Amino acid sequence: MSQNLRLVEYFLSDYYRCKKELLAHIVSPTFAFIDSSEDVGDYDRFIEYTRMFPTKKKLVIKAIESPDDIYFVASYYTESLDYFNDRYDGKVGVLIKEGLIDKIRIHKTETIS
Repeated sequence: MSQNLRLVEYFLSDYYRCKKELLAHIVSPTFAFIDSSEDVGDYDRFIEYTRMFPTKKKLVIKAIESPDDIYFVASYYTESLDYFNDRYDGKVGVLIKEGLIDKIRIHKTETIS
């Protein structure tokens, strides 16, 4: 398992996902977050986005793949804890730059563009 894959797993893990202070040391100064509606934000926006998961949604990472050990694609699904049968599959793209997380892009469909 590569160091970059371990970094991505750590960043996306349940325990660390919303803990800003525990992840700040592994994000690049140019970090960008792009959500499924194509809104672009910084690290603070990413943390704000992920804070809804522990209380409103269950996020399960199914697999993480990379053709080049630089850009990773994690397949996931979410289930709403508030509504019956509110589930969707998606993918999240993670770009590593100089050993740090540089970009996160959320896709709610199975298509990566």
